[in-house]
Amino acid sequence: MVNTALGDVWDVEVDRFGNKWVGTAEGLYVLKGYGNQWSDFSESFEKYDASNSPLDDSPVKALSFDADGALWIGTGGGGIFKLSLSQEQPVKQWVDVFPNPYYSWEDKDAEGIRFVGFMPGSMVSIFTVAGDMVAEIEPTGPWYGRNMDGEEVVSGVYVYHAYAEDGHEFVGKLVIVR
Repeated sequence: MVNTALGDVWDVEVDRFGNKWVGTAEGLYVLKGYGNQWSDFSESFEKYDASNSPLDDSPVKALSFDADGALWIGTGGGGIFKLSLSQEQPVKQWVDVFPNPYYSWEDKDAEGIRFVGFMPGSMVSIFTVAGDMVAEIEPTGPWYGRNMDGEEVVSGVYVYHAYAEDGHEFVGKLVIVR
């Protein structure tokens, strides 16, 4: 057990969309998106307890996802609950880009720009703000800030369009500084 901004934490699990499910003495929290600091989640968390869910008033002490993606919740009062998560999650939750901004002089020998949290079968197209395609990559490897001809792209803002086989899409921005 660890004491945090959410109270006493008993268990933490991460779902396939990158959300952190946190079992606490006060109930179940879901921290949506990505980050490592509590401030990263200040506006993007939900709380489930006896007032808005089937959970009882006792602490959420155990969490586990099954093969179908359902969350099994164990409480200190002896209750076991199953939460079936919807397949229709906002795509923003499965995409993260780092480092952003990408400083080429600092990151030249690093691991490039990483696009993480993708669903299987995803692709990323990278465009200039004028709409010209710069590159198309698979999320299995980094992008080193080069166009389709292998030339380094110039400093600036780029737009990436992530799309998955199941039809989900996400558009975001990244910055390259040379």
